[in-house]
Amino acid sequence: MRFARGAKAAREAEKEREPEARIAMVAIQLNLIEDAKELYRECKRYDLLCKLHQACGEWDEAIEVAEKYNRINLKNTHYALAKHFESIGEVDRAIQHYVLSQTHKVEVPRMLCDLRDFERLQEFVQS
Repeated sequence: MRFARGAKAAREAEKEREPEARIAMVAIQLNLIEDAKELYRECKRYDLLCKLHQACGEWDEAIEVAEKYNRINLKNTHYALAKHFESIGEVDRAIQHYVLSQTHKVEVPRMLCDLRDFERLQEFVQS
């Protein structure tokens, strides 16, 4: 099964223009995460580096990479982090990152309604 996933990753890697990005995708399948991060840095594929940090749960690093090199995906990174915090029940931090992703007008009321926290929803809307 591992070989099949590796073969699929190799086929998908062919779509990438940079050879380092291709090698990094295969390195991830071989669990060589640090090598993959370095390869992404070498070829300046900060979008893929940011996604790799997110997949590894390295949220601070993902935000840092997005802020310095990949600003186009900064809001998406904050949104993904907000979804993560929501999934583990850290509502305050989720709200903070929904605001930073500028999706708070929809996502915070949805989240608070799902949690049946109507008092907090009213406070949020009034603020």
